[in-house]
Amino acid sequence: MNKADTSSQASPDDDTAWFRDAIVSSAREDRIAEVVALVALLFSLGIGLLIALMPVPAHGAPAPAAPSLELQAFKIVPAQAGNPEHLVAAADARSGDRLEYLAVYRNPTAAAVHHVLVTVPVPANGVEYLLDTASPPAALASTDGKTFAPLPLLRVVTAADGRKVSRPAPGADYRFLRWDLGDVPAGTTRSVRTRVQLLAPGVTAR
Repeated sequence: MNKADTSSQASPDDDTAWFRDAIVSSAREDRIAEVVALVALLFSLGIGLLIALMPVPAHGAPAPAAPSLELQAFKIVPAQAGNPEHLVAAADARSGDRLEYLAVYRNPTAAAVHHVLVTVPVPANGVEYLLDTASPPAALASTDGKTFAPLPLLRVVTAADGRKVSRPAPGADYRFLRWDLGDVPAGTTRSVRTRVQLLAPGVTAR
């Protein structure tokens, strides 16, 4: 059985495609779904997005219950003066702030959705993934949205003696995180979280 790959509808380099074409076809006899949540920088600053995974109903017809993915971003306020760390709206986030992305997959239908994959990208400009903050831990990651590998990603570097060796890649190399949610039963939800940092203007990811 082959997994349906709805990400083919939008190039990994086109962060606007999912905002422009926010409906994913549901023509899947085996109920297999892949959800790609393209989080553009505007979203990271507090603009949420709800992606419906069913076609738009005909004019005048009631909208059917459908699996959906809701994306949110929150500014992380560090613990201080006895107050624990907490999250607030990300609308006033500034460079240097850390954000938490929350993606909630809902299945309000009467049937389970099988083999659900959620792929969340880290915007390439001005945003850096914070290592080991994915919760639950992401299964795979990618530097380009095309080739995915188990975490941690590795980078080939030249050692002092000239040998090529593999070292754990920095957070700046991570452009996509992917979770395998498995089967999502009818009437249930699944959520994933990860954290990023907004870089100061003119500062590039390390």
